[in-house]
Amino acid sequence: MCDLEADYTTLLGRRRSVRRVLGTWSRLPSMRALGLLEPPTVVDIRHLGDAYGGDETPVVAFLRHGHGIAHVVAAQLQTDILVHVRGAPVLCEPGFTARPAASTGTGPPTVQLDTSKWPSPVLPTINHPPKQRGRRVAVVDTGDTSGGNMVTFDGPKAFDGTAQDDNGHGTAVGDIIRAAAQTTPSVRAVRVAQPDGSCNSYDVLSGLVFCLWGDQFDVVNVSLSTLLPSQCSSALGASLSYLMRLCQARNPDLVLVAAAGNEPTEQIAYPALVPGAHVVLATDRNGKPAQYNSQLPSGVTTTTESAFGGSTGDGLGRISRPGEPDEELVGTSYAAALVTAAMVG
Repeated sequence: MCDLEADYTTLLGRRRSVRRVLGTWSRLPSMRALGLLEPPTVVDIRHLGDAYGGDETPVVAFLRHGHGIAHVVAAQLQTDILVHVRGAPVLCEPGFTARPAASTGTGPPTVQLDTSKWPSPVLPTINHPPKQRGRRVAVVDTGDTSGGNMVTFDGPKAFDGTAQDDNGHGTAVGDIIRAAAQTTPSVRAVRVAQPDGSCNSYDVLSGLVFCLWGDQFDVVNVSLSTLLPSQCSSALGASLSYLMRLCQARNPDLVLVAAAGNEPTEQIAYPALVPGAHVVLATDRNGKPAQYNSQLPSGVTTTTESAFGGSTGDGLGRISRPGEPDEELVGTSYAAALVTAAMVG
């Protein structure tokens, strides 16, 4: 989905700044001209911990509108804020959709790992190890049936609940981390996906606020890629970069592990493009780069890691769904899971 198709626009800023924008909403001329008189919906996660209630906490809001005008709404709203709401650094961006960097199936999944067939050693050597290692891992994905408590982000709602996964991708990522780590990790599922595996950008942003701001996790794994054609895959995602900068100012040692993606004719996209992310490329059993890796953008400095991602007939396991062929666990998502496991300590 590109910005021309989105039916919402996101706003991101510190709570005090977003509050100022909402307080002046009725006086924003462009919004009146567009007939968008109702202010955006704020995603409230204050009940998830004391860290999320302060004025400096990043806050995500989203504004619903008609299809095909998100780029117009975002541009005019950003202009209104710059001109009429002084001292409120809030970033507006057309909505976009992300999906897991591997796994496209739907239906009740069963994940089975083939650990006996994994290369030995399976854990990669980390090129850029974190300054501090810990065992608290967040997996921002489709859910995790093998985990315990899960946090789900779905529009204005964020709630704790029993772990579930309609897709299987998040469960596979979590299972690989648990199976490969040398010390027992505490893996928390952060579900940002709809049942079909698609992820709205406001849910991804809200999930990352929870993971990156609250000092609850040592490593955050995000094996998602934006569903955007090449002409706008790197144009959207500024909100993710802005959020990372806000959170890095609070905690400069944040560790975000992101899959590079499995489109060899495309460049990596957000969230792998956020500043400071460890971008994971996959290798085959012989340590050679996998043919399905997305391309690194020229002229952009990235922190890259590599790990076994499997190949056709030589995956890390499989996802089974009733009435469907088994899906091999092959791709940069599963390589990212091994990099995350290697960072647990």
